[in-house]
Amino acid sequence: MSVRALVRRAPTVLAGWFAVATVALTVPSGTAEAQDIYCDPGDTEVRSLRFSGNDAFSDDILARGIVTEASSLLRRRLNVVGTKRCLDENQFRLDVARLILFYRRSGFFQVQVDTIVQRPAPLTMDIVFAVNEGPTLALDSLGFTGLHDVAEPARITNNLPIEVGDRFDQYKLDSARVAIERRLRNRGYPRAQVERTFTVDTAAQLASAVLHVSPGPLTRIAQVSVEITPRAGMEPQMSPATVRRLLRVRDSSLYNERQLVQGQRDLYLTDAFERVEISLDSGFARGFADSSVGVIVRVVEAPMHTARVGVGYGTLDCLRTQGDYTNVNFLGGARRLELAGRVSKIGIGAPGDFAPELCFPQIRDDPYSDTLNYYVGATFRQPRLLGLRTPPAITLYSERRSEYRAYMRNTPVAVSLTRVWQNGLGSEVPVTGVYSLEYGRTHAQPAFFCAVFNLCSEDDRASVQQNQRLAVLSFAAERGRTDNPVNPSQGTVARLDWRHSSVAVGSESGQGFNVIQGSVAGYHSIAPEWIVAARVRLGILLGSTFSAVSNDFVPPQERLYGGGPNSVRGFRQNELGPIVYLARGYVAFDSTVAGGAQETYLRASPVNDYDRTVATGGNAALVGNLELRFPSPVLRDLIQLTTFLDVGEVWNRGSSSFNLGFSQLRWTPGVGLRARSPVGPIRFDIGYNPYDLQRGVAYFDEALTGSVAPLYCVSPGNTIPATVVEVVNGRAIYEQADGPCPAAFQPESRRGFFRNLTFHFSIGQAF
Repeated sequence: MSVRALVRRAPTVLAGWFAVATVALTVPSGTAEAQDIYCDPGDTEVRSLRFSGNDAFSDDILARGIVTEASSLLRRRLNVVGTKRCLDENQFRLDVARLILFYRRSGFFQVQVDTIVQRPAPLTMDIVFAVNEGPTLALDSLGFTGLHDVAEPARITNNLPIEVGDRFDQYKLDSARVAIERRLRNRGYPRAQVERTFTVDTAAQLASAVLHVSPGPLTRIAQVSVEITPRAGMEPQMSPATVRRLLRVRDSSLYNERQLVQGQRDLYLTDAFERVEISLDSGFARGFADSSVGVIVRVVEAPMHTARVGVGYGTLDCLRTQGDYTNVNFLGGARRLELAGRVSKIGIGAPGDFAPELCFPQIRDDPYSDTLNYYVGATFRQPRLLGLRTPPAITLYSERRSEYRAYMRNTPVAVSLTRVWQNGLGSEVPVTGVYSLEYGRTHAQPAFFCAVFNLCSEDDRASVQQNQRLAVLSFAAERGRTDNPVNPSQGTVARLDWRHSSVAVGSESGQGFNVIQGSVAGYHSIAPEWIVAARVRLGILLGSTFSAVSNDFVPPQERLYGGGPNSVRGFRQNELGPIVYLARGYVAFDSTVAGGAQETYLRASPVNDYDRTVATGGNAALVGNLELRFPSPVLRDLIQLTTFLDVGEVWNRGSSSFNLGFSQLRWTPGVGLRARSPVGPIRFDIGYNPYDLQRGVAYFDEALTGSVAPLYCVSPGNTIPATVVEVVNGRAIYEQADGPCPAAFQPESRRGFFRNLTFHFSIGQAF
């Protein structure tokens, strides 16, 4: 479908919904009390409602234009839970008239609507609205009057929702009338009005329509008056000049309604005003020409300074705290300064390791949770810069963050520029662009670098773990249409992210990547407080030139990970997908090869225990979630229960073990509890993981006194020969040859139901 066709279809869809609303308001339907379709004792339940013969309009559009409704899906299927809806006979008769009127105004002047009613059981009813649409009227001509004094009238009448040759749809004709008024008011005609007339020849199945335009005089804004209401007991903090500058409307400029609405939105976005009203000055005409108008801007100031401090607790963060301070009029002129700070791992991370017993046991042996994580940053926003309506915000920050059993990122200093395009991909899809330049380093287990990047020596690892310059250019687009941003019950959210790093944007040589991730989530209420939620998330990691496999070093924090409270909940954080085992020990044995020479191999037994796992992440990921959220039988106003099924996997494309197949996916069911709180739902989830621990590469890196820990490949079956180079405290130190370390280590299978459970504690819904 062409772009032009898409543009033309959008007004058509909108006109259809506009039509449904108009029918509901036009056809007499009595009082609101008469439209009661819910059930009293003895009422007849509407078990099903269908339409037949409706080719031009979907069942959904027709159903939204009538009052009669069927019982909910759960009620029809289970007959226990769900919403029961019953017949209102008065509204049922009027529904036929509503459908006929809707079709006639849509160009079907000979439509007929009948009803077919069946009673499968006492006090139950199945209803079918049988529609005979009949022939349609075609729009034979569309004329315009009153535009002779308007410059470039074609720009006013082009690309309207209805054109000659289309079906004669009065709703689309009304949409065209509104579109012309809006276009005129955006081009200097605030008093523009449009009326419509039409004639119909039912015998010839043709219609003619005329839109009569009264544009009024071309009008300029002679003056902008600003009225500022300060907070009680205070003087105004903002000046009228600042309000005018943010409004971007100048004296003597041509009247533009769209520009005034955008200016009102810009004033709200500063957070400096609780209320913004823009209106025409009705008493302004005195002493001025009819072609001039005055604009009054009335604003009520909000607090110029806000501060917030919070304390929390999480499975992987232990105790945490955060605080922020905002000044929305920093140095005057609505400049914005934000100061933010947060600290986590309190209780277990040095120097705040005063109470490790308060933290979850699973993070006590995590090597990246033994140091406090922190973030401190300052963000400055200038409301107007170089003519940009939304200039970028600049942030200077320093942070240390860690990812469970994966890595720790230390960034002593960094700067980022952030800009939001509110209409980046349409009015409902803003785009956020961020350019960040960091100077820092990432620490990970030696086994991680050896398994993923083949950096197995200490010198090789040191080269990528020193402070380096990393520049990332990223864009994110999100389209959210939900009824609640924190705990939605209806709607959808779609998001697309792209992160790019290369020498071209400022990274040091040898670093580069492209990370593309997309997700779609949907929410549907099947009964009061019963919500079905689903999400699919995909991710792929490519080289800096979009090559399938990157030859550059990709920092650990940019790889894709899975598992955790917001992913596949049967797995602990980051433990879905490729992992490396750190074995407790190994066996050294000799093998005779051709020629009688002896070679030594270091191998761990699969039945041996291991110290810990190291999450390596991957370059491709898939995660899917399905939840049913419903109220608790007790304390239903406070507690929500959940059952869920999560599925996903993380892969390394290009590896010998890569196999993108349905059988590779991991499915984990579970149950959860959410307790409502001022900061969002406090969530406790239990996921069930029925899978054996997966195979992985095994290394041994036990530290020796006075020396660096050796790193040996000890995967069963490895064919990497090792040679004794010295003996320290009675223990042989080996030097291994280069070679691939196979993913052959698999610990013993889990035993018992409770050992297969994974617990998560967090704040906020999973998605």
